[in-house]
Parts: sequence; C-alpha cells; structure tokens
Amino acid sequence: MDSTQRRGGLVSLSPSQTPRSSDKLVRELRSGDSNSSTKNDRDKGVNVQVLVRCRPLSEEELKIHTPVVISCNESRREVSAVQSIANKQIDRTFAFDKVFGPTSQQKELYDQAVSPIVNEVLEGYNCTIFAYGQTGTGKTYTMEGGARKKNGIYIPRDRYLHEESEKKAMAEKIERMELDSESKDKQLMELQELYNSQQLLTAELSDRLEKTEKKLEETEHALFDLEGKHRQANATIKEKEFLISNLLKSEKALIERAFEVRAELENAASDVSSLFAKIERKDKIEDGNRILIQKFQSQLTQQLEILHKTVAASVTQQEQQLKDMEEDMQSFVSMKAEATEELRGRLGKLKTMYGSGVKALDDITKELEVNSESTFSDLNSEVSKHSSALEDLFKGIASEADALLNDLQSSLHKQEEKLSAYAQQQREAHARAVETARSVSKITVNFFETLDAHASKLSHIVEEAQTVNDQKLSELEKKFEECAANEERQLLEKVAELLASSNARKKKLVQVAVNDLRESATSRTSKLQQEMSTMQDSTSTVKAEWTVHMEKTECHHDEDISAVECGKKDLEEALQNCLKKANLGAQQWKNAQESLLILENSNVASVDSIVRTGMEANQVLRAQFSSALSTALEDVDTANKDLFSSIDHSLQLDHDACGNLNSMIVPCCGDLRELKGGHYHKIVEITENAGKCLLYEYTVDEPSCSTPRKRSFNLPSVASIEELRTPAFEELLKTFWDARSAKQANGDVKQIGVVYESAQSVRDSRVPLTAIN
Repeated sequence: MDSTQRRGGLVSLSPSQTPRSSDKLVRELRSGDSNSSTKNDRDKGVNVQVLVRCRPLSEEELKIHTPVVISCNESRREVSAVQSIANKQIDRTFAFDKVFGPTSQQKELYDQAVSPIVNEVLEGYNCTIFAYGQTGTGKTYTMEGGARKKNGIYIPRDRYLHEESEKKAMAEKIERMELDSESKDKQLMELQELYNSQQLLTAELSDRLEKTEKKLEETEHALFDLEGKHRQANATIKEKEFLISNLLKSEKALIERAFEVRAELENAASDVSSLFAKIERKDKIEDGNRILIQKFQSQLTQQLEILHKTVAASVTQQEQQLKDMEEDMQSFVSMKAEATEELRGRLGKLKTMYGSGVKALDDITKELEVNSESTFSDLNSEVSKHSSALEDLFKGIASEADALLNDLQSSLHKQEEKLSAYAQQQREAHARAVETARSVSKITVNFFETLDAHASKLSHIVEEAQTVNDQKLSELEKKFEECAANEERQLLEKVAELLASSNARKKKLVQVAVNDLRESATSRTSKLQQEMSTMQDSTSTVKAEWTVHMEKTECHHDEDISAVECGKKDLEEALQNCLKKANLGAQQWKNAQESLLILENSNVASVDSIVRTGMEANQVLRAQFSSALSTALEDVDTANKDLFSSIDHSLQLDHDACGNLNSMIVPCCGDLRELKGGHYHKIVEITENAGKCLLYEYTVDEPSCSTPRKRSFNLPSVASIEELRTPAFEELLKTFWDARSAKQANGDVKQIGVVYESAQSVRDSRVPLTAIN
C-alpha cells in the first residue's frame, strides 16, 4: 500500500458474487496450483485485482533534480521503494497483480487492464474500477487522459457573502430543531427507564413467589422425575449408538467398494495405454539392439582378455595366502597348548572356592532353623495376648453402643416434636405470602393506570410539537422565496441567466430539505404513536395475566397446606420406624459380641496348630538341604574330571587339524595352476561361441497382426451396491429391542417396553442421521 500511495494505483473490484465471477474464481483456483498456499488462502472467495502505475518525473521535478525512489519490474510484477532512515538506505519490495512502469501508455493500460472488465460489463456482470493514491500521482490522468480543460464560474463577492450568511442562519435553525428533538428523545428515554424499572420490580416479586412454589413441588416429584428421565436417557442413548454403529459399518463398506472399483478402472486404463506404448517402443528398441549387439561382441573380446589377466594375478596371490595360512596354523597350535595349561590351574582354584561356599551355606541354614523356632514361639504368645485384649476392647465398645442407641431414641422423640412445630410455621408462612401477593397486585394495578395516563399525555405533546415544526418550516420557505425574488429583481439586467439558474437550484435544495424534515418529523411521530399503542396493549395484557396469576396463587396456597399435612403424617410414621430399628440394632450388637468371642477362641487354636506344623516342616527342610549339599559336592568333582578330559581332547584335535591343513595346502596349489591354464582355453571358446550366437543364431521378433487382450473388469453390480445401504431406522430399532428383550427377565421386559414407549414419545422427530426426504 505504500507504493500505491506514492505513485498511484488502479483496482478492479467485483463487489458481489455473480455467476460469471464465481465461474472465473473456480478457473483461477484450478490454474493456480503453482502459487503458494498463503496466497490461495488470502484470495479465496474474493475476485479482486490490484494494479499499480508509476508515473515519470515532471518537468519541475527534473529541474530541481528530485531523486527517483521507485523502480518497477513489470516482468516480476514488483515495485521497489528506497527509503532513507537515520542516514541508512532501506529497500522495500511490494508485489501486485500487474505493474505498469513510467514508460507505459494509456492504450497499453486500457488494453491489458480495462478492456477485459468492460467486456464483462457488456455481457451483464457487475464490475467496479477505481483509482487510489496521493494528490499529484496521476489518478485523473490515468482515468480521463490529458484532454480535460479547466473551466470555472464567476460569482460576485456581495452575493457570495449574502448566500453564506443565509446558509449560516439556516444551519443554526436546523441545529435548534435537532436540540429540541434530542430533548424530547431524552424525556421519552426517562419514561422508558421508569417503565423498565417497574417491570423489573414486578418480575422480581413474581420470581420469588414462583421459587417458593417450586421448592415444595421439587421435594415431592424430584426422585420420580429423575428415575424416569434416567431410564429414558439410557434407552435413547442405546438406540442412537446402535443406529450410528450400523451406519458407520455400511458407509465404510461402500467407501471401500468404491475405492476398489476406482482402482480396477485405473489399472485397466493404465494397462491399455502401456500395451500400446510397449508396441511402439518395441520397434524402436529392436532397431537399436542390432547396433548394440555388434558393439557388445567387440567389447566382450576386450573384457575376456582383461578377465584372463586378473585371474592369473589372483592365482599367484592365492598361492602366497596358502603359505601364510600354513605358518599361522603352526603358531596357533603352540599358543593353544599354553592356554590349556593356564585353564587347568584356574579350574583347581575354582573347585576349592566352591567347597568353602557350600560349607558357609550349611552354617547359615543351622542359624536359620534356630531363629525360626524362636519366632514361632513368640508368635504363639502374642496371639494369646491379642485375643484377651480384643475381648476386653469389644466389651467396652458394646457398652458405648448401648449408650448411643439410648441417646438416639431420645433424639428421635425430640425431632418428632420439632416437626410438628415446623408444620405449624409453614402454615403461617403460606398465609403471609398470600397476603403480600394481594397487596403487590393492588400496587401494580395502580401503576398501570398511572402509566396509561402518562402515555396519553405524551402522545398529545408529540402532536403539538409536530404542528409547531410544520408552521416554522412553512414560514422559513416563504421568507426564502421573498428574499430570492428581491435579489432576482435587483440583478436581473447583469446576470439574468446565471441568477435564474442559481435561484432555481437554491429553491429546489431548500424544498428538498424542508420536505425531508417534514417526512422525518411525521415518521418520528408515527413511530412514537405506534410505540405508545403497543405499550398500552402490553399493559392491558399484563393486567389480565396478573389477575390470572393471583387466582392461581390462591389455589396453590390451598394445595400447599394440604400437602404439608400429608408430609407431617408421613414423617411421624418414619420416626416410629426409626425407633423400632434402633431397638433391633441394640439386640444385634449383643449377638455380634458373643459371635466374636467364639471366633477369637477358634483363631487361637488354629494359630497354635499352624506354628507346630511350621516347626516340623523346617526340620524336614533342614535334612533335605544337607543331603542336597553332599550330592552337589560329588557332582562338582565329577564335572571337574570331565572338563580336564575335554581340554586334553580339544588340544589333540587342534594338532590333528594342523596336520590336515598342511596336507590340503599342497593339492590346492596344483589345482590353482590347472585353473590358470583351463581359464585361458575357456576364454577362447567363449569368444568363438559369442560371435556365432550374436551374428548368426540371434533373431529379432517379427511383428504380428494380433492385438493385445483387454483384462476383464471386476465391476460390482447395482444389486450388490444397493445391499450395502443402511436399512430403515424402524427396522433397526425393532431388531435392537428384540435382541435386548431376549436377554432380559420377564419383569425387566415389561419395564423396558414402558421405557421404549416413553422414549418414542419424547424423542425428537428428527433423529441424528435420519433420512427425512
């Protein structure tokens, strides 16, 4: 935008999405794949082009040697600006849809930028072109050319001053009228605020009455409503989950089948195109193969000679490697004998260390046996102490529980007395609420009557203001016509034509302004009268609703009193049940004490038997451990003897392997010499066979008239695709409930049927993913 402000710009804009602009936008989006993603996101949905034209320096700018700070690159559609900040030169580049440099002509600009838009306008589409830039950048020259002439009108000074004074007086009158209308609007707003405050007060009172009624209703019906809603919600959720799962399966199968069909069609098209391409390519390849075969024969002879040389060199190298291998094997056998002697010494040390470890384990097992016997004896004594302490503790708890139950019975009697007192207080509170509602109804009725009186007075004031405005405007029109006539008589000889046109234009402007003021005043008064009528209607409807509400509150008061009496009786019955349950709890505490004492005695006897069996098992384990240690020592001795014999055998095998390797190296050297001679004869034979095969026996495939076969397409039928559709929702729901009813008991089936009917009645007529059309 900086360069546009310096040198001027031209913008073509389509403000509305017409059919032509939407089609053009689709074409631009398809052809602009090479552009960056950010530009596509920015231009998405907007058909706007920004063009810039840079003008050359004028004659005055050339005389004073003004520096050029703009450079245009029309091919890259960029404009570079040079800016000096704190003696530092900063270059900034701006990109546009089209750039016209200083040497561009009007015809070039018209042909490239304006002519396509004019053609679209002639075809009936909406287009807009406007120029934007600073003063003196060439906007007018770009839009209109250089043929515009400078024309003007001479107006006398006295007439100009007189007209200005009249305009000032007219503006002051209009301001006074606007101030009067604003003051009236403020009065109306104050009345509206007063009305809103009264409405808020009535709304608060009605909310309080509704809250007191809802509290009593919610305590009676909350549990029943929650259970019903829970059952309905579970049923509807399961239905929708079943529907959604079936829809997802069917949609997934359809998508997979569509992909398979598409892949098969693509394979068929690619096969057909590749077959025809192969036929054309085969003819070209066969022509080139004849030349390649001749080159191959010459190269083959050269490569065989090189191969013979490399094989001879490798044979000599392998003979040298066999000699080195013989020397390495002899050194390996000598080192292996030294290593076996060292291994025997380490095995003897390991045997002595293993015997000492086994003896240490035997000592540890003896200490473990002594510790276990002492631990079991301590455990038996602690269990007996614990049983006696638990018996004493439970006796104390039982006595405290008896005291608590007695206190509970006394507190229940006190609660019964408090509930009766609370029921009496509720009756008195309901009576006071009804009396306050009646007094509030009287106050609201009086307020509505006073509001009607104020509304009638306000409508009368508005009508008087309208008549006064009409009188003032007519007087202003008459005075202005008289003044214009006097001026016309005085200056008729000098500027008759100019004055006539000026007066007619002024009269027309004043007439239009007066008519606009009258129309605005009439519309304002009509709107005020309409609002007053709607306000009166709303007050009458509120009065009727208030009377109905008072009748309902009185009948609700009677119903609440009867409900409180019923609740009192229910609470008395509940208190009697609590007393009975408290007595039953005391008896159960006594029974629990006796059963716990019996259980503790049985636990002491069982722990004593467990300790005895544990000590006997430890003695058995001690005997088994000692026998296992003796057998382990014997196994270690036999294993050491076997290991020594295997070491001796391995050393003997190494000596045998060394002798075998020496016997194999001598025939290998002879075989390598034979390989060298036989390789040369084979190379000669290969060159002769290659020449015979490539020149005489090689034949080219001759063209045939048979066409390639088309592969059969495995396309799905219409019936198979129709089977993938999701069945009707009624059938899915029926199958769902049939499957669920088979798993439930008889009582659950009845309950689920009731829930299903209630869910069908409450459920929205448009279930998610339901086919409406």
